[in-house]
Parts: sequence; C-alpha cells; structure tokens
Amino acid sequence: MTAGCGAFTPYQMVARAGDGDVSGDWLEFQYSAQKEIKYFFDQGYPPTSVLLHAVSTGLTLDRSLYLAIQADSSRAREFYSLALSMASSLPGWACGAGEVGGDYSPTYDVNDLPPQRTVAAVAERFFASNSRLAPFPPWPDGDFHMLAQVDELLELATDQYWYRPGPPQTAAGAHPRTAVLIALYRHDKSVVLDTTRSELERRKRAGIKRVPVVFYYNQQDQRPVGQLADDANLEVVLDKFFQQGIQLTPVPMWDIGDHHLMVDAGELTEIFDIPDQTAIPQARLARLNMEMQNAPFQNRPVMITLLRDGNYRRLAEPDRIRIAMDVGIQRFPVVFFYHGIERLACSAPASCIQRLCAAVTCAGGDRGVCETQPDPVPAMVPVGGGGGFQEEIPPPPPPPQPPSPS
Repeated sequence: MTAGCGAFTPYQMVARAGDGDVSGDWLEFQYSAQKEIKYFFDQGYPPTSVLLHAVSTGLTLDRSLYLAIQADSSRAREFYSLALSMASSLPGWACGAGEVGGDYSPTYDVNDLPPQRTVAAVAERFFASNSRLAPFPPWPDGDFHMLAQVDELLELATDQYWYRPGPPQTAAGAHPRTAVLIALYRHDKSVVLDTTRSELERRKRAGIKRVPVVFYYNQQDQRPVGQLADDANLEVVLDKFFQQGIQLTPVPMWDIGDHHLMVDAGELTEIFDIPDQTAIPQARLARLNMEMQNAPFQNRPVMITLLRDGNYRRLAEPDRIRIAMDVGIQRFPVVFFYHGIERLACSAPASCIQRLCAAVTCAGGDRGVCETQPDPVPAMVPVGGGGGFQEEIPPPPPPPQPPSPS
C-alpha cells in the first residue's frame, strides 16, 4: 500500500446526522461497505447513486471513492470526476471539513464492565451517555462483544423485531448465526433481540447458561420495523420516512436474505412501475426465468432505495418482480436503504481535492486522474411511478442549516 494510506484501512466512519460528527475505526464497514459497493456496481447501479449511498451510511467521500476504485479500478477517472463534482453539495463532514464536535461517542472496552457483565449495564451506558462498546466485532466470523446470561435475555425477549433473518446458511464458508444481535434504541430506551423466546428456552434446556451477544447502537431516527405499526407495510415505511425522517435499523446481512418485512405484489405495483414481459430483453428474460426456478428471493431480497430530499424512491430490478409475479410469487422479502442529505455544505474544497487524490492513489489508481476536471452533475428526475431515476444525483441541498443538537 502507498505510504500515507493507513487511514483507509480499516475504513474510517464518520457519523451521519443524529449524534454529531465524528471519526473512528469501525470494523463493521469491512463487512458491509466494500461488499455493498461492489455488489451495486456489479448490478449496474449508476456510480452517483452508489457514492451517495456510501456517504449517507457514514463513509466520508474520499473513503467512498477509495472503495469504488477498489471495486473497479478501470473506472478510476470516472469515479474521481464524479466525486469531485459532488463535493460542493455534500455535508461538511463528508469532505473531512466542518466538523462540529468531538468524538462520535464515548467508547469503552468490555473489560471496563463489572465482572458480572449484563446487557442491562451496556444498555444503560448507551441510554445515559451514548457510550458504546468498542471495537465492533466481526461477528460473521464468530466474534462477539461479550457473553450474556440466557436468563437475562429471556427477560428481555418480546415479540418486537428489527429484521427478519434469511434462511440458514449451509454452504462452505457460510456465516454462523451463533451470536444474539441486540439493537439498542435511545429514543425510548428499548432493547430488541434478533432471537425468540422459544429459541432461548431451547438453549437453556440444552444446558447453555451464557451466549455470545453483539450490540447494534441506533441513531435517534432509527426504529425497529415492528414498532412502526401493528401491521407494518410498504406504505407505512415510506410515510414514516418521508414525513418524519424515521428509518428502519439496517439489516445485518441483506446479501444472504436478511430483510425488513414481507410485501405483497399489489403494494409494489401500486407504488412502482413494473414493466410488462414484452419490455424485457430476451437474454434478460431467459436469465430471469431460469432464476425463478430456485427460490429466487430466499437469499436475495427486493431492494428499495429511499431519498428523503424530494420523496424519491427506487425499486431495484423491477423486471425481476414482473417475472416472479408471472410465475405465481405474490409476496416478497424487502430490504430498505435510506438516503438524506440535510447538513452543512462542504466548506473546504481544497481539502476535499487532496483527500480524493489520496483515495485514488491509495486504491491503486493513476495519480494523473487527479488532473481530471469534474463534469457537471445532472439533477435527478423520477421516472413514471417512481420505479427508477432518469438521472443520478438529487438537486442541490437546501440552504445550510445548523447541525442537529441530538
């Protein structure tokens, strides 16, 4: 790796709006950001949408660019030009400028907890002072924050949920689901487990007294899907986000089937444009028909991207929905991705350029790319019923507002 590139490994995350601007090393991004960016490019997503998604999840623009070039180094010049064009209309923290305050949150090591470690103690530190256990463990590889008593988890178990897990993985190299994932919410001091009471009772009957747990710390605007309504559906999820800015907690591993909720085909056709079979190219049609023969949505949920600025929404691969409906599939697992740029404009373009150039070279791109002049970025216009975007980037953000104190 080029000298001075250590900042890009592990990826540095900056918190988005909610609890202040910060930087810190978060291992979870090694298991999500790089994988998501490569997947989106492989699926043909426009690069502006991919970079905007990365920024809205908390990555700075230079780190988003670094991961994009790692995913496809042949497009380094295109990605750099695009990132440079976006910089002036992104929030200050995305360019490494305009930060408004200290650390993302106080952090502590598991050994700072009392010998009798409890979920309640971890939750109370988060609720009282936003304190978080660090570092975030690579739990898909079997790591965890700490061991928790099964009896305590049984007391916390409810019917509430924040995602639905995909099917068990049996292939070689599959991620084990040995840890209980615990989502913590400061807005109402709630604790939501990703397991059931019956599963915990099964472990207890098997003589298991303690199980590994991993904590997910939620922003003030994030909620478990089960809390949105008694019978949450697509319309409820969209209304909560567009009207109140309420988002669902991201699912842990959407790429192996984890999803937020099941949605009826009628809901999708009412909100999005679903093409007729006649509009699908023959090669694509043949591939989709073949895909439908093997539980196509079990490990690959429907993806819906929401952008609050302008109430835009995008359904990935609407033609896939059409073919599924034609073979009789009427309910679909759906995962939501959220975007919202409502922060201070970048205040240090020169610094942005330096950071972006460093990202290019550290990712293995030609430094001559930095001589590229940015092309103007078009405004994004919804197509039809919101089934897609005609262009790639939203209009400039509204006038700068003071950052949220929450």
